[in-house]
Amino acid sequence: MGGPLGVGVDLLQRRRRPLAWLPRDGAGAPAAMWRDHIDGRFYAGGSVQPDLAAFNVASGRTFTRSTTKTRLGPTGLLESVAINAEALDFAYGGSPLGLSLEMPRTNYWPDSEFSGGTSGLSAVANVTPVSDMEGGRTGLALNNSVSHAFIRRVIAGTSGMCTISAFIETEDGAPPVFGSSGATGAANTCTLMLRGVILDPTTYRVERYGARTWRVSGSSDTAGDNTYFGAYQYQTNQQRRIRVTGLQFEAGAFVSSYIPTGGTSLTRGSDLDRSIGATEPFPGYVQGQGAMIWEGDLVSDQNHLLCRLDNTASGGLDGISMGIIAGNVAYLIVAMGGVTQAGIYSAAGAIAPGTRFRMVAAWQTDRFEFWLNGAKVGATDTSGVVPTVQRLGLGRDAGNLGVGSFCHLARFGYLAAPPWDRLAALSQIGGV
Repeated sequence: MGGPLGVGVDLLQRRRRPLAWLPRDGAGAPAAMWRDHIDGRFYAGGSVQPDLAAFNVASGRTFTRSTTKTRLGPTGLLESVAINAEALDFAYGGSPLGLSLEMPRTNYWPDSEFSGGTSGLSAVANVTPVSDMEGGRTGLALNNSVSHAFIRRVIAGTSGMCTISAFIETEDGAPPVFGSSGATGAANTCTLMLRGVILDPTTYRVERYGARTWRVSGSSDTAGDNTYFGAYQYQTNQQRRIRVTGLQFEAGAFVSSYIPTGGTSLTRGSDLDRSIGATEPFPGYVQGQGAMIWEGDLVSDQNHLLCRLDNTASGGLDGISMGIIAGNVAYLIVAMGGVTQAGIYSAAGAIAPGTRFRMVAAWQTDRFEFWLNGAKVGATDTSGVVPTVQRLGLGRDAGNLGVGSFCHLARFGYLAAPPWDRLAALSQIGGV
C-alpha cells in the first residue's frame, strides 16, 4: 500500500526512524559500535560506515592471521583467503553464516590434494590420479568395481582425540551415504581409517562443499596401531565411483576449516579480531556500564571464549567475558583482580553447534544481567563492581592468553547505556 503522494510505507518508516536496523541503548542513542556480517552493515565513531575497512578505521579494530585460510564461498566452492584477511563463510546455496573465527589447527596429512599422485602413500589399490575435480583441484579416483579400493599412509606420533576428514566427490552427483556400522556394509559409500581402525560409518558427519562434493569426517581417541590413516571403499560397499579431492587429519573432536598441504604438514594461524585503545577499547565505550550483544553459531561442542573486554594492567585478571562451556552452557563472567564480581550460567543443553543464537550481557555497578535467545539467564546479580577495560577480543581474548573459539560471528555490538527494559527483545536473533 502506498503512503501520501505515492511514497511507499517502508520509505516513510525509514524516514521517521533512520537507522532502524541499529540497536538503541537505554537512553535511546544508537549503538556505540555495531557489526553485522550477515547484512553487511557497520556503525562506529558516531556514523554509518560503508564497509568493514572503514569500520576498522573508525573503531580502531584490527584483524590479523599469520597464514592463508579457506572458506566455503558464495558460489558453493572452496576459496582461499589471503593472510590477514577476514573469511566470511557461506552455507552451500549462498546464505552467509558469518565471520569465521578459529584457533590454530594443523593438517598432519602432508599432501592433502595428492599433487604428487600416489607418491608418498604407503598403500593404494584401484586408485587413479585425476585433475578434473570440481573447482579445478587434483585428487584420486577410487574404483571398487573389481576389488576394494583405498588410499592409506603412515602418520606417526599422534595421540588423543583426533579427526580425519575427506572431501568426497561423487560422479553420480548424489550425496555419499553411511547406513551401516560395519565397514564393508552395502549401505556405505566409503569408510575412513584413523590409526589403523575403520571408524563406524554411522557416526560420520557429512557437510556439502559443492554441487557434487561433500566433506565426510569422523573422530576417535582409540589407540589402534597409531600409524595408518586414509579412505577405503570395499568391494561390498556401494558400487559408486568417487573421487577424493582432499584429506585432513587434525587434533580434536571436530573439523576446522580445510588446510591444503603440498608435501608437508601445515598449521593455520589463529584469527585475531581485536580493538585496543589507550584508555578505552573503542570510541564510544563508557567505563563502568554498558551492554554487549553477540550473535552467531558454534562449530563444535567444546569450550568457547566468544568475546572479552579486559585491560593490560591486570594481566588478564580483570575482564568481562561471554562464552560457552562444553558446547552447551552459556556464561557471563565479570572479574576484578581475579575475584568474580558476577558469574551467571545458563542451563545445560541450551546451545547446539551449527545453530545460531544470541547472547546479551548488561552491566553497571551492583547490577548484572545475562540473556540468551529472548530469555533471562538466572537472577539479576545485585552486587559487584565493573573493571576498567581498554581492549576487546572476539573469538580469542585480546590478551592472547591462549583461549578462544571456533565459531561464526554474525553480529556484534556495544550499547553505552544498558537498555534494562529491552534486553528480552535485544537477545532475540536479529532484535533491535
